[in-house]
Amino acid sequence: MKNKPNFFIIGTPKCGTTSLCFYLSKHHDVFISDPKEPRYFSPDFPEKHRRIKTQEEYEKIFDKSIGYKAIGEASAYYLFSKVAVQNIINFNPRAKFIVLGKKPLDVARSWHNHLVHNGYENI
Repeated sequence: MKNKPNFFIIGTPKCGTTSLCFYLSKHHDVFISDPKEPRYFSPDFPEKHRRIKTQEEYEKIFDKSIGYKAIGEASAYYLFSKVAVQNIINFNPRAKFIVLGKKPLDVARSWHNHLVHNGYENI
């Protein structure tokens, strides 16, 4: 792979990973993957929750990253995977991690609002 991601943003749901990606992507030396959450390194998750399933698909999302100093992706749920962090380290031993968190009660409130908004919860 020509341009491996060299940083990964992981965290709890609703903790700001999308905002951080947005702000970082405005810098001329930063490339953020599209899709934002490929979830490739977490094969322990159900397949329906993994957007990118093959190495070929994964490498393709970084085709346009040539010339960037910081190449990253953000899959918040890697934090909950039992294998994702080790898989990332195996893939790129020099990878850096940005970990975002939120107080558990604030996560619960935000996550519930997210579920209501998207029609998964009706209370």
